[in-house]
Amino acid sequence: MSVKNNIFISLVAIVALCSCESHDDGVTPDGQTVIMFGRPAVTSGGFGRSRSGMLNAFPSGAQFKVYGYCIPYMATGIQPDPNGAKSPWVDKALLAHADVFYGKTVTVNGDATDYSGLKAWYSEEDYPGSSRFLYSFMAHYPAEGYFDVTPASDTGKGAPSFRFTMPFSGGDNNTLLKTENVPDAMVASRFDHRRAGGKVNFVFSHIMTALRFRINNHNSEPLVITGARMSGRFYRTATFDFSTDEMKTSVGKLGDNDDCYRGYFNLLEGTQTVTGNGSDMLGTGDGTTVLLIPNTNVDPSSTGGNQYAIGDDKVITVNYRLGDGEPKEFSVSGFKFSHRPDGGKRYTVSLNFVGEKFVLVFTADNDHNWENGSDNDLTIK
Repeated sequence: MSVKNNIFISLVAIVALCSCESHDDGVTPDGQTVIMFGRPAVTSGGFGRSRSGMLNAFPSGAQFKVYGYCIPYMATGIQPDPNGAKSPWVDKALLAHADVFYGKTVTVNGDATDYSGLKAWYSEEDYPGSSRFLYSFMAHYPAEGYFDVTPASDTGKGAPSFRFTMPFSGGDNNTLLKTENVPDAMVASRFDHRRAGGKVNFVFSHIMTALRFRINNHNSEPLVITGARMSGRFYRTATFDFSTDEMKTSVGKLGDNDDCYRGYFNLLEGTQTVTGNGSDMLGTGDGTTVLLIPNTNVDPSSTGGNQYAIGDDKVITVNYRLGDGEPKEFSVSGFKFSHRPDGGKRYTVSLNFVGEKFVLVFTADNDHNWENGSDNDLTIK
């Protein structure tokens, strides 16, 4: 072998050695020895942050936090029970504690992820039979702010729950609620994962429902919109319970100031003209999008229950004039939803201006009607 080849092989060995030694625990991140996470996926419904306020993929540099569980406590105390590590999550959730990760920040790096202080899977040297251990992981995005976690430490006993809080206080209907302050919050879980499965691949689900607004002008004259807003009382908190292998979601009570907030979302900055017989999204670009916590437990068929799918006391107000006509204002309150809104879905509120009237119609962005036409019989003069 030539001297040149010897030098090349030596350099490769040095680079490999440095790569391994760059991790503070000295283990190689191969997915079988070390717990690694794949690039997280996102459930369908995101449209890209610039379009709807929802992500359809995690950008490089995005961070989420992970909570990991394997060996539960013994039923008689807080001593670890290695035999219980082979049990599925539903059987050990009540005795679980975050022995693997508690709030570990994971960063998306291109098509991979990384985190500091790499954690090894439990080994046969530590626990014979550990290849049959079942691990469960839960995660939330964004990593910082917005979420409170129970139990409050890695020693706390029991399955975790995440409580998401919107960045608004109680307020009143004159409080401006800025759409840009609301994060595209998401949660994910992976139950009963074995070491042999290698990388842990999360699929994140959006918490929020997205609303945007379209003006359809069915007149020959231009319709000039000089102001638009949606006000109401909305859900401020949502809790995600992982005590079983099916996540349970609940929202706060609208009558509790800690669990709800009031105010209005400004849907238009400045003035917008919709040409005669034209149609345009309200706001700039793809339209102003409002992210709200949906109550996915409401029954749309119940009397009154469907009023509270995204909150109550909801009012849409539009200031406008037709051509060079006099300024006018219309508002509609108490509108209902005949279908339950889901997290990760975007819905369009169509304001159809016909003659001297507005007709309100809700449409899901997958081309089926959210309301059946205008089945709420709302006609706004």
